[in-house]
Amino acid sequence: MQQEVRIIVEVTRPNYVSLAHSLPHFAVDNIRMIECLPEPPVFNGVCKSKQLKCSIMNKESCIKLQQVCDLVKDCDDASDENQNCDKMPFGSYCNFEAGACGFINVPQPILKWSRHSGPTPTDKTGPNYDHTCGPPDPYSPVPIPPPLVPAHMNYSLAQCVGYYFFVNMNVTGPNKEKADFASTAVMRTVVFNPPPKVHGNISSSYYNCCMIRFYYQQNGRNYGSLSVDVVEITSRGNITTSLWFSTKDKGENWYRAAIFLPNVTRRYFLQFKTRMGMRIYSDSAIDDFSMAPECFGLNIDPKELGDYNYYDPTFEEKTEPHPDFYDIPCKFTCQLNTFTAVCGHNDPCIFVNIFILF
Repeated sequence: MQQEVRIIVEVTRPNYVSLAHSLPHFAVDNIRMIECLPEPPVFNGVCKSKQLKCSIMNKESCIKLQQVCDLVKDCDDASDENQNCDKMPFGSYCNFEAGACGFINVPQPILKWSRHSGPTPTDKTGPNYDHTCGPPDPYSPVPIPPPLVPAHMNYSLAQCVGYYFFVNMNVTGPNKEKADFASTAVMRTVVFNPPPKVHGNISSSYYNCCMIRFYYQQNGRNYGSLSVDVVEITSRGNITTSLWFSTKDKGENWYRAAIFLPNVTRRYFLQFKTRMGMRIYSDSAIDDFSMAPECFGLNIDPKELGDYNYYDPTFEEKTEPHPDFYDIPCKFTCQLNTFTAVCGHNDPCIFVNIFILF
């Protein structure tokens, strides 16, 4: 909302009240609004650390850095979406209006994520509109203009269509089999390089500066679950860590999720996973995915950032064996021969992994 609002609580007396029973009562106390209003500037008009100063509804205000480059215009002049947001790598800042931004399905037997606009095919589940453009105005003949942000991604858009990703639970597989309870759909992002070391340095003012933000909807009386994992790519196999999990029917509203990225030191990608509930009324949807610019070394003091370069990262691989296994003869079987070597040293067998990224 970009205008002032007033909350009105209205109590209506029943049409009939029996004097033989106690009269009904209604009471309100301790009304609070949680994270609805920006914090005012402090210390002679200067915001606290991890805050951005801007004007909101023509009033000088502070917003949290978690709201910067999150595809939502918080400041009157949209300055919160012009903090090096255009320098973020492909796939890290996307409202899905112009494309999928590198999001791809991880093949599953039946269910999959689909880019979609408008109401979902099954009634009483899934969104009727996306989060970026919002509900259409039936009384306005003028098409909704493209979103103001991210401006660098919207040059080819004539109007705001309203795309999002969702999973349709009312589908059949290649052999006409129906999806059933706990059937899964998995979608992954592009591969990202690790964040700067300050993100994992508890003594740094930029500790936990790398965040993932997105909007989601869980609408349906048979809702299952929606989760997010981070998958680190290593030479010994991928390491998957669960970051976020949500379940239960939450209605037709879009909700915001903000998650701190763990202290990853390897290349990684994110996975969105949803599971079907007891019946088909359990569609899941996501929209307006973004990552904090600090994940890529942007908006960080160069003195603290050091020699970090997102596009030329330094990987930390811990290859030291456990002390109990030092200088113990080990047998390695390769494709052609069997070797005896000392544990703790490089294997005589050399394997080369070639990764092709699209």
